[in-house]
Amino acid sequence: MKKSIRRLDESVSSRIAAGEVIENPASVVKELLENALDASARTVRVSLRQGGKARIVVEDDGHGIPFEELPLAVERFATSKISGADDLEKIGTLGYRGEALASLAAVSRLEIRSLAEGSRSGGLLRCTAGTIEAHLEIPVEKGTRVQADDLFFNLPARKKFLKQAAGETRKVSRLLRDYAVAWPEVEFYLACDGRAVYSTAGVRERRELLGEQWGNDPAIHFKKTRTGDMVVEAFWQPRSTEGRLTSTVFVNRRRVTDPMIRAALSSLGAKASGSWFLLIEVPPGFVDVNIHPAKAEVRFKDSGEIFQAVRATAELLVTASAGEVRTSFRGNSSWQIPSPPLDAGLAGKARTRPEVSLQGGSLFTRVSSPPKQAEDGVRYLGMIKKGYLLYENNGDLVIVDPHAAHERILYEQVLSRIVGEKGKSQGLSVPVALPPTLSDAVAEYAGALKIHGFSVTERGGQARLEAVPAVSADLGLGPVETLRTAVEALQESGGTKTEPRMSARWALLACKRAVKLGEKIDEQEALRLWRDLLACENPGACPHGRPTFVTFDSARFDRLFGRE
Repeated sequence: MKKSIRRLDESVSSRIAAGEVIENPASVVKELLENALDASARTVRVSLRQGGKARIVVEDDGHGIPFEELPLAVERFATSKISGADDLEKIGTLGYRGEALASLAAVSRLEIRSLAEGSRSGGLLRCTAGTIEAHLEIPVEKGTRVQADDLFFNLPARKKFLKQAAGETRKVSRLLRDYAVAWPEVEFYLACDGRAVYSTAGVRERRELLGEQWGNDPAIHFKKTRTGDMVVEAFWQPRSTEGRLTSTVFVNRRRVTDPMIRAALSSLGAKASGSWFLLIEVPPGFVDVNIHPAKAEVRFKDSGEIFQAVRATAELLVTASAGEVRTSFRGNSSWQIPSPPLDAGLAGKARTRPEVSLQGGSLFTRVSSPPKQAEDGVRYLGMIKKGYLLYENNGDLVIVDPHAAHERILYEQVLSRIVGEKGKSQGLSVPVALPPTLSDAVAEYAGALKIHGFSVTERGGQARLEAVPAVSADLGLGPVETLRTAVEALQESGGTKTEPRMSARWALLACKRAVKLGEKIDEQEALRLWRDLLACENPGACPHGRPTFVTFDSARFDRLFGRE
């Protein structure tokens, strides 16, 4: 049966619109927070009940809403931010789409109290599911207080997709912490179920605020560049391992997600891994802030110029910081023989280890079978200027890359220990306080981390790391970085089938302690390296696929010198 076209009822269309703007408590707080900042607030207080599912309150000391304009505040496309179509091309506020408060009113029990500058009395507006129920003059302190109760009470299908209260609180906390960095002159407060969660009172430095989020180990690096009317400020906390790249981006002090900006950072490769916080300032006419219902994305008029500016700034920062990054791989410049060594009797015997595929296919098709060791041992000939080691074995010449060989040895040692000591912990003499960004992820994967040997407790709202896996001693990392690496492996795997991925990541970390090509190695160390390499299951290549050795047999020498 053919159905005729008709207008949807206002109650239905408003709920559809609300679904594009209001996704969860954090999206509610974002809209109200941006309104407060546009109102020149210098203090913003957020209070949650049940992670915001039961109640969200956002209070500010901005310039307020006049009593007679309160009903307009919850109507779609009613605003004080623009007056005509031309204004859309050069929005100087945190954005306007005319749907935020109206959408929130449609899916909650909303109350607004406000006192505008210059007014003697304030006003109250109360509405349920978009219907205004009260509009009264009452005594109110300067600024605006918005309270939203029972979020999605009339959309049960949407409500059931909200996370547990702790998860929703973490999202709001991350949002406030990010905006606090972008707006250091504003004081932010967050409380949940009557308990203080976050405050920036008295903190006015971006680096200090980021240090509270990320921790200060390793150090946070900063670079600011200007290209014409564009300014890029970049904060970077590098990883001492080549791991994930995470980025938080603000454009004209509005938090956005932009794949092009992330691509600019990623184009620098693994050396740029770590946490990035970017603040980009461009003229209002250079960017369209209204392409996304929740103003989470922007469109630049010249995206190529933005890409180049971000990449150039990040490259300068990474290059300038190169001498200070990844210093934790080795404690000193002299190479230490692995201890305890693998049992030489294991050479050629099968050993049980996790099956780990790093690059797909076989890593070892480029090299020959390992050389057979003579009964009376191998003879070490020395090191050439380039750093490669020369051995004579049964009349054959074997050239070994000591770095690749040592990587293979360390990799298999750690894999063996992971299997043998699965779940075993090593207590820390002094518990380590975790930065909030890491604490949030730890809470999400608490069960899996405990299985792998981590112990995290919470005291006074502060998460503390008390134990790490026993194998962590082989990784050359601090306890926090070891935990961060495990969390990244869990995030990449979605929390399932994590053991192979985590084992491979940890084993590769151990490779960073390998001797570097060209470092001085004496005869005893060189022979020990030979024996331990032959004891590996896959001695022919390092974990990254590079050959560990090449062999020139004696028959080849005869051919070269015409002695066949």
